Amino acid sequence: MPSNELVLLNNLLSDWNKKAPEGLTQDKLFELFCFEQMLKEQDLSTEEIQSGHVGGADDGGIDGWFSILNGEVLDDDSDLESVRRNPNLDLYIIQAKRTESFQEVVFDRVMSSIRELLDLGEDENRLRELYSAVLVDRVMIFRDALIGLTARHPRIRVIFGFTTKGDTTSIHPKVARKGNNLSDVFRELLPDSSPEIRYLGARELLETARREPSYTLNLRFVESAISVEDSYIVLVNLKDFFEFITDEGVLRKYVFESNVRDFQGNVEVNNDIKRTLEEKGGIEFWWLNNGVTVIASQASITGKVLALDDVQIVNGLQTSVRLFEHLSGGTIDSEDRSLLCRVIVTEDATTRDKIIKATNFQTAVSAASLRATDPVQRNIEEFFLTNRWYYDRRKNYYKNQGRPASRIIRVPYLAQAVMAMGLGEPDNSRARPTTLIKRNEDYVRVFNEDVPLDVYLWSAMTMRAVDEFLESGGAPGSDSEKREFRFHLAMWLVMNELGRRPHDPTELTRFVGKAFTPRVMAARMRNLLALLRSYDDYGVRPLDRIAKSRDFVEYALAKAAARRRRTPSREDGRRTKKAPRTR
Repeated sequence: MPSNELVLLNNLLSDWNKKAPEGLTQDKLFELFCFEQMLKEQDLSTEEIQSGHVGGADDGGIDGWFSILNGEVLDDDSDLESVRRNPNLDLYIIQAKRTESFQEVVFDRVMSSIRELLDLGEDENRLRELYSAVLVDRVMIFRDALIGLTARHPRIRVIFGFTTKGDTTSIHPKVARKGNNLSDVFRELLPDSSPEIRYLGARELLETARREPSYTLNLRFVESAISVEDSYIVLVNLKDFFEFITDEGVLRKYVFESNVRDFQGNVEVNNDIKRTLEEKGGIEFWWLNNGVTVIASQASITGKVLALDDVQIVNGLQTSVRLFEHLSGGTIDSEDRSLLCRVIVTEDATTRDKIIKATNFQTAVSAASLRATDPVQRNIEEFFLTNRWYYDRRKNYYKNQGRPASRIIRVPYLAQAVMAMGLGEPDNSRARPTTLIKRNEDYVRVFNEDVPLDVYLWSAMTMRAVDEFLESGGAPGSDSEKREFRFHLAMWLVMNELGRRPHDPTELTRFVGKAFTPRVMAARMRNLLALLRSYDDYGVRPLDRIAKSRDFVEYALAKAAARRRRTPSREDGRRTKKAPRTR
């Protein structure tokens, strides 16, 4: 008879699957669910969780591989040069089984794979002969980071997560012994790492899934100087502020999502903050520091405690991180200095954005860094909402509201879609997932007031339809080809209708209200695959490098243009159907 935990877990999975990406098998849905629970402390988006899925043929017994540097998922274009000294480099390797027990054979297979995958002397080409391209791609991202960060002395943590629907209280001693052996393998290959084996069964999966980030946080203060219309200026003990921004010693990343910049490392101002914190018996800390600005949607005060809803620290990230690093070193009990905090209470989104901009213009910040608060970003979000789609300009905002993952569109995803279909640069979409719109000149090519809002919605819907088609069983091509050339297919659909490469997102206006059928997508994918396989570098260079190459795009465009010149224009079965009505 199933345990109560198993019954409840199965019910929870049924509800979770309804909000998950569409078109996935039950095994893959369970794997993604397990990834989300194992990585709960990292607060990843649905796309980031999917990016680490490596399960399938030649997966070496590994379903998930995630490399996380200072709380951010590493990708092909991640910037390692600007990383400060002693960064946190976390590697999560996850195996998820829908069985109701933990079996030692899992460790046998993984140990054999890990010895090859994490052996820095092992040649990449040989690994590609033994393992799937998607797994090797993720492994190489970690290996490149490990080598590239050597001089910065990273703090390396390796977590192997074994998840099933079983009972962790009845794990066989042989299984536990194999887990310990895997830890020894990690220590052997990564001597400076701290390995950990985590077992998540039905009970642990349930408990983790039920645990949501608390958006009502208590801020204990020493003195209050001003209290006007539920807004406050308060002095807060450093140790109390540490408790405010951490959860069991882990920094609450979600309270910094509205910051326009990440931690800047060992720049002069941050070094000054560090020196001030390290000075004992000197001048009060808040005399030498500008303090932090906190925005909340609601506040209530009891004694000397502020209860704040929907907390965002919009200015003071540098101070907060330096304080976190300082007090994480074990000095928290002896720290009695104070920090100045401005607490502004407002539920008006426009007002919040104005505050974010105003508090961050005190130091030089590029216009592109403020893109999340740009009017065009807000307009896109509002237009998506009227059509029951959710534009996540604030990471995980709609995920945390329980909106269906299939209708949540992140800013980078939309930028990649528009870059491929509206600007004809699928190579850029594939090669620069995290930095595509980092430069202001690239940003304004994708996001500007000249592009109709329904073009952005159409681009998102079409890219999502392409992804769902490629996940289906009817899509031609290998798994690697479908994964690497998804943006190329999206461009090919548009180019085939236009008769040429697109150059401006406004050209997509003619497509609004149309959707490409699976039959059309399959035909265009076959065209694309034929061009790919006729390309000189096919089978010589890894597929991901071809997909990132401008040379292949130019080759394919030239071949397609030559074919059009030879072949009279005709309707060749390209059928479109009306897209779902938007309202």
